[in-house]
Amino acid sequence: MDAILVSVETEAAYIRVVGRGSFAMGPALKRFGLAMVQCGRHRFVVDMADCVSLDSSFMGVLAGLALRVNPMPQGCVKLTHVQAQPSRSLRALGLASLLDIHEDAAPGTASPAAPNTVPPDLACLDLAAARRDRRVTAETALQAHEDLVAAHAENLPKFKDVLAYLREDLARLPIDTGPTAPGEDPRA
Repeated sequence: MDAILVSVETEAAYIRVVGRGSFAMGPALKRFGLAMVQCGRHRFVVDMADCVSLDSSFMGVLAGLALRVNPMPQGCVKLTHVQAQPSRSLRALGLASLLDIHEDAAPGTASPAAPNTVPPDLACLDLAAARRDRRVTAETALQAHEDLVAAHAENLPKFKDVLAYLREDLARLPIDTGPTAPGEDPRA
């Protein structure tokens, strides 16, 4: 089961990624990150010990969060216990200079530089809400890929076609005008 577990402490916001970090998790992660920044949290610790893979949308959300908090005093996005495959993916997109990446020394063992600092009392983010709203998922994926390019200019050729597709897809999706009044026809 893929999940994002979170906890908020005085000094930082903690995130544990379980399973695959994918576009389906992107909106929930982005929403949590923005809420934490608005509450004054600029430090994020992301435990990746149970993360088996990352897609570009998820990595773009992490990059966007780092682009937002790194310039702030004590701002950082620290990834701990990163397994080999996710680490290769992050580094291939040039994100090692943006994210504080700490790999595991060996599968199932903690890196001496990155002790397990994520609190045990974690709450699960609601991933289903974004799945129901295709527009939010598409907007998040587009922003994530734009952030990948902003973070590392060499990513533009890799994602040029993806960006074009996401922009076209977003243009085709209906714009949600919000809830309708009782008795009002939402199709009108």
